[in-house]
Amino acid sequence: MTLNTVQISIRRAEVNLVRYHKPLQITDVFINYNEKLFGCKQNPTHKKISDILWKEKCNNNPRLFDKEKFRFAGSKGVDSKIEIDLGLTSYKELCVTNFQPNVTKLMQEGIQDFNDNHAYLSQALGVGILLLSSDDQLLLLRRSMWTGEAAGKWDRPGGHPEPCNVPELASSLEHSSPSQTDAGVNMEELSPEKLRVNDSILKEVWGSIIGEAVDEAGIPATELTPPQVSLLGLCLQADLGDRPSLEFYVRSSNVLADLGDRPSLEFYVRLGLTSAALQEAYSRGQQAEADESTSLLMLPLSDVRHVIAIVRRRYRVSASGLAGDCAAAAAAAADVMKDAEDLRLQELVKDFSPALTGALLMAEDVLLQE
Repeated sequence: MTLNTVQISIRRAEVNLVRYHKPLQITDVFINYNEKLFGCKQNPTHKKISDILWKEKCNNNPRLFDKEKFRFAGSKGVDSKIEIDLGLTSYKELCVTNFQPNVTKLMQEGIQDFNDNHAYLSQALGVGILLLSSDDQLLLLRRSMWTGEAAGKWDRPGGHPEPCNVPELASSLEHSSPSQTDAGVNMEELSPEKLRVNDSILKEVWGSIIGEAVDEAGIPATELTPPQVSLLGLCLQADLGDRPSLEFYVRSSNVLADLGDRPSLEFYVRLGLTSAALQEAYSRGQQAEADESTSLLMLPLSDVRHVIAIVRRRYRVSASGLAGDCAAAAAAAADVMKDAEDLRLQELVKDFSPALTGALLMAEDVLLQE
């Protein structure tokens, strides 16, 4: 399976985007979990001060707490599937490695010791999702200032898949073997138990993003059940040591009939709820993670098109970057607005999280054609 990649500059930091050649369904992805093989290496010098760093962070932000996370170790095409290699890390490990000012030094030491610039980094896997209402408005959330990432920025709903939600994982840790290599996995050679663990983790990765949409935005769970969730690609935030997040979109089954014989979802982002219904659900404040954001913005699709054009100009993304030869993308990028709306949207883009910016670029083909 082909991986298309592009690199763009986000506020003097590079965000690497990996977009798959087509939207991926859960059946297109295989998880290869191995705690020993894909875990974070321990830097002896840094380990001595990690507890001090974590204590300082918790003192500055008492709402922080440690919890196990999945560690992203890479992805590759294997036969007809995309393999995602995962190990185990923690939120503490993320904060004292990827989130530290000396992350570049840790990456250099990783290359020196293991020929792997991520060897000493947590690389905790995040997930994010773009949601479009039935009346063509994109859902954005303003993140609370206390949050650990992109505080105060406009973002898409997102979070982490949780190892604690995988029942088989505890027993699998005892049987995890370092004998596999990073050259790919022969699924026929894996034990039934290992296959069950990998499958359960895959379901947690997919299910976690549904949970984030419910817990952060207050979207009724019934709206996402059964969901049509597809994977857009991978965003790596370089100023945080290539901090990884998988970017998804969701589409409700009740709008599929509108597409006739269209053969693929092609980065289409839509819910069955109107923007007013989404605003009402959010304003109730009953969602489990209501305190992680301070406000909701429904951005009309016409503004989204202009925003993508502004992003292309601001960060000098070529018209042939992620959109290929998409005529709509090239036309939108060339359409420089001449009124006050341009300034308004430019100010909005300044407050976008890097992950949101990357996700919009990965989804632009269809967003610009709608």
